[in-house]
Amino acid sequence: MRSSTRSNCTTWSWSATTGAPPSRTPARRPERVRGIAFFETILRPLSWADYPPIAQERFQGYRTPGVGERKILEQNVFITEALHATTLTTLGEEDYAVYAAPYPTPESRRPLLEWPRATPIDGEPADVVARAEAYVAR
Repeated sequence: MRSSTRSNCTTWSWSATTGAPPSRTPARRPERVRGIAFFETILRPLSWADYPPIAQERFQGYRTPGVGERKILEQNVFITEALHATTLTTLGEEDYAVYAAPYPTPESRRPLLEWPRATPIDGEPADVVARAEAYVAR
């Protein structure tokens, strides 16, 4: 039995470009979609010029083999430094603990390392750039 319910799709971060490619709903079944909301979504490949100089330096380091592993996996800079540097208000210890809880070990931080390495910047990584370009083109 098919549902006649129309839904709102909310996408956050990578779900818009990698989690919901054109072959899936909502593109495949637009009649089932009432609306789409995007939040922190990359809708096109980026350029290093899109980043402020300090972010360029950090992200280029994270994408460098050895440096990214040391900074993100071993030193946990995404949680201990970047989180504090990119929030508009100071996080209290209780709020900080909620963000830090899923990443107690270097192995648990691997997704935090993969994120900057998968961000499509100046043509790299090529497969993600192609996916983002195809998403924009549709």
